[in-house]
Amino acid sequence: EPERLLIIVVSLPQITTTIISSLSGSSATSGGNITFDGGAVITSRGVCWSTSPNPTVSLSTKTTDGTGAGVFTSSITGLAANTTYYVRAYAVNSAGTAYGAQQTFTTANNVVNLPSVTIGTQIWSSQNLSVATYRNGDPIPQVTDATAWQNLTTGAWCWYNNDSATYASTYGRLYNWYAVNDPRGLAPQGW
Repeated sequence: EPERLLIIVVSLPQITTTIISSLSGSSATSGGNITFDGGAVITSRGVCWSTSPNPTVSLSTKTTDGTGAGVFTSSITGLAANTTYYVRAYAVNSAGTAYGAQQTFTTANNVVNLPSVTIGTQIWSSQNLSVATYRNGDPIPQVTDATAWQNLTTGAWCWYNNDSATYASTYGRLYNWYAVNDPRGLAPQGW
């Protein structure tokens, strides 16, 4: 009986990019669906994004969301507000890297319109600051426990006397030094 030769052909995976959801000023959710592994194990998968079209896995702006074929979800974080991004799902097997169709999205604009008053040549807010997010949209946690507040080394806010009903309209939110000094910016854009 003659020997039989088995030839296995491996190709790039087939993948689609999930439509963007949960969009904010600093984050979004996407992902992908690997419908065919190309005849080889999927060793890496995720999404890559950029402010320029056709992002690739050579960028640092990417997620790594496991291995194998099928559906996966990716959290895209660290985005700038009011900015257009391009995202593509990717899948890697021994044949190389395949990309899904590009999705485009624009992050939310985090501009807050505060009531103002002009004094001389300067414009001042006529109400106390009361934001629960940094300028880029990242949340600032509320801390109500006095001991926890004293031991913080990260940004936080609270209501005066932990009583928003009585004091919110008078004082707004109160912030610790870490929130005020955070490089993401506490005051809304333009303030």
